[in-house]
Amino acid sequence: MSISVYITSYNKEKFLTQAIESVLGQTFPPSEIIIVDDASSDNSREIISGFKSRYPNIIKPIFNEKNLGISGTRNIAISNCNNEIITFVDGDDYY
Repeated sequence: MSISVYITSYNKEKFLTQAIESVLGQTFPPSEIIIVDDASSDNSREIISGFKSRYPNIIKPIFNEKNLGISGTRNIAISNCNNEIITFVDGDDYY
């Protein structure tokens, strides 16, 4: 069983590390984590890129060039998930 987790983020630099680490720390980890940043103006992009460099086989970042809002961002995330089971956490939440 393979699981995709997507994380949506917009200016969540204060919480994003905790959100990503909470997904990585699961006893049954996902086979992919899709992180969609919705054109943040803070350091979210750098945080996401740092996780991508540490977990290149799991983390797939997507950076929106313009802010699309939560609905558009979720649609992009879901369309990039490659597994039958899909779940999510927002950038300011954690598992």
